[in-house]
Amino acid sequence: MAKIFHISYRDKDILEEMYTVSGRPYGLLSRLKRGGTGSPRGVFEKAPDTVIKKFGELQSLRYCSLNEMKEGLLIYFNRRHEVFAIPVNRKDILKFDWIDVKNKSNDHLLELRTRSDEHYIIRFNQGYAKAVNRFLAHFSNSS
Repeated sequence: MAKIFHISYRDKDILEEMYTVSGRPYGLLSRLKRGGTGSPRGVFEKAPDTVIKKFGELQSLRYCSLNEMKEGLLIYFNRRHEVFAIPVNRKDILKFDWIDVKNKSNDHLLELRTRSDEHYIIRFNQGYAKAVNRFLAHFSNSS
């Protein structure tokens, strides 16, 4: 089950609890060498029931992004002026790849499935495809 953390205020205890799942963030030099550890902004198309129950419709969440951590990733999203994160451990990821879908807008859909039956689909604008491909390549090479 997806555990959702409210991180608007950067509480150290909450961050440490998140890091037990996703690992700590990369240091500054590592992030610079990698060309960054975050994805461009995307939009939730599908999220687990725990997210929908807590926040209602996905339209209220608007944008999200992914950030690679040492042992997994964080899914960041905003609701109004508050920031939330869902940590995911690399070992729990079953599928993390593009969905081959033809659509009129040429947007790209990224699918993330975990062992605990969490299913996310994030839509990225066509202009972000290259940056998301770089993020995916770094993430899969780190495992």
